Amino acid sequence: MPDATFLGWPFFDDDHPALARDLDAWCRREIAPLAGEQEEEDVDAASREYVRRLGEGGWLSYAVPAA
Repeated sequence: MPDATFLGWPFFDDDHPALARDLDAWCRREIAPLAGEQEEEDVDAASREYVRRLGEGGWLSYAVPAA
């Protein structure tokens, strides 16, 4: 995982470091293998695939407020 010292800032709580580790591990498993598979000029399709996987993995729920 890249430098995560910012997770020690006062507005992050104890759950944030674990969340960052979980997301990093998930990205290494689910996203990193896709690197280089898509053609450079098809960045839109690659982006849609990444977002689809993030949604299926439940990660987009952190970006959308609860109803």
